[in-house]
Amino acid sequence: MFEAAKSPIVSGVRADWAGAAIILIFAAALRIAFFSRGLGTDEIVYISQAYRLLDGQFPHATYLGAVRYGINGLQALSLELFGNGVVGAAGLFFLCSLGSILLAYCVAYHLWGRRAAAWSALSLAVLPLDVTLAGSLNPDPYLALFIAASLIVFYFAEREDRSELYFLAGLLAGWVFWIKEEVIVFGLLFLFLALSERRWRPGWLWFLFGGALCAAADLWFFWRVFGDPLYHYRVVHEAVGDLIATHTFGEAAPWAYLSYLFVKIYHTGLLGWLALAGGILMMRRSPEPGRRFVLGWAVGLLIIFSLFPASLAPFTLIRKQANYMEIFVMPLALLAGWFLAQQRRGIAVLLGGAMVVSGVLLSALEQQVVSVVTINGRAAAVFAAAHAATPTFGPLTAQRQSMVERLLGGSLDASSDIRPWADLSGVTPGEGSPGDVVAYLIDDPQMRSWPDATKEVPLSERLRRCLVPLGPLEQGYLGLGRSVVAALRDILSVLPAPYADATLRATDSFWQISPAQVYVVTRECAHEAQGKSALLSLPPVALRSAQQL
Repeated sequence: MFEAAKSPIVSGVRADWAGAAIILIFAAALRIAFFSRGLGTDEIVYISQAYRLLDGQFPHATYLGAVRYGINGLQALSLELFGNGVVGAAGLFFLCSLGSILLAYCVAYHLWGRRAAAWSALSLAVLPLDVTLAGSLNPDPYLALFIAASLIVFYFAEREDRSELYFLAGLLAGWVFWIKEEVIVFGLLFLFLALSERRWRPGWLWFLFGGALCAAADLWFFWRVFGDPLYHYRVVHEAVGDLIATHTFGEAAPWAYLSYLFVKIYHTGLLGWLALAGGILMMRRSPEPGRRFVLGWAVGLLIIFSLFPASLAPFTLIRKQANYMEIFVMPLALLAGWFLAQQRRGIAVLLGGAMVVSGVLLSALEQQVVSVVTINGRAAAVFAAAHAATPTFGPLTAQRQSMVERLLGGSLDASSDIRPWADLSGVTPGEGSPGDVVAYLIDDPQMRSWPDATKEVPLSERLRRCLVPLGPLEQGYLGLGRSVVAALRDILSVLPAPYADATLRATDSFWQISPAQVYVVTRECAHEAQGKSALLSLPPVALRSAQQL
């Protein structure tokens, strides 16, 4: 079955493996050069659960990420294959990013030939969003690969009317539910593809059977582990309801993704415009199955993830985040690649070169956006680890990076993690000299760049007055993107003064870094903090849930 399934998909590599290899090497180098590490969000939950799976533990949890065993299982496999550290945490997700590029090359080669394959793969290789997510420690590339693979296999099943391909497409689509249950709404696209054939195909039953097997496996797994086959569904229902009620993530505006593709293009570069040009040109050409499939794939997913209602009462559209665009960037890359392949060589090189240069530049900027937000948190985590005998308190960035660093070291022991500022009031000063050190407190000025910064109340002036400054934290390596930004600023500085000042100010947010400051909390200051500190806000749901796991 699988030999039959892969023959149309790998034909491109067999015919021109050197071209695919060159693009993959370039893509891998770009992702390593601009590796961003984690912001300290959902990856904390996924890595924690992965280690527990390796230990044979299946703890109860209420946060969505903790019950996504399609993610946690692959993360556990990655850690088992590559060991602890960044390579183990990101290894298979990184390979999924490269896998998507290879898949785009193969599909485009099969449909339209070598030139379209090269441009399609290159469009995805230099996409800033994909470059950043490949090094984010999060599973977005993994999810995107399986969604794309299920649709591509379904297309070939329709073209060749082969039951084994339908069954494989159903298994792939069903596994998407194991990865991230909310995005299963993408399955509406299969209905559109099937109805467009305008005739009954027995293979559709094989597709449904493959998907049903995955759904049944989900019910059986949670029944065996938690004694409740609907455990997964209950957690999802409660968590999604809370998110909708509190509006704690993403945007609901139906035009959000259009804005990211055509206006705020720092995540997508020129991909949106080239894909749009490809789509318009395709519609002007005579109908052809391959072009019709890719265009329907791109437009269909964009409509589903822009307009699908997440709730009817109150009415709320599906939430949107920049990283969710990873779900539909492959068909956009195919559209862009096909469009470039239709151009004269000179025009294609000009447009494609602009795409590559802007993609590399924006990937560097994306890395710096992450780095300037997390650099002080990583330095704080190193400081706390070096002073493990004394509790350290800090803002969200420091707390989360402390957890990430501990998990990358292979430990589930959270006793030495950086704690929230609010917990300082609970420190027991003990007996002894008023000037003895009982804790350290870290203040991170970069918190202004963190989306959750407003969720913590600043330190009270009363507490600040009793803290003893120890000095700034030494900042670590900011990545190769730092050199790219430096070169960009040098170029901008030679512009006429008004333009130079305006453009340099625009880069300040991912260039200027205020070092974190470390303060000593003396026994006398700890007495001041007890019940008198004006800072108390709970950490976000994801952090709180991760600490409860």
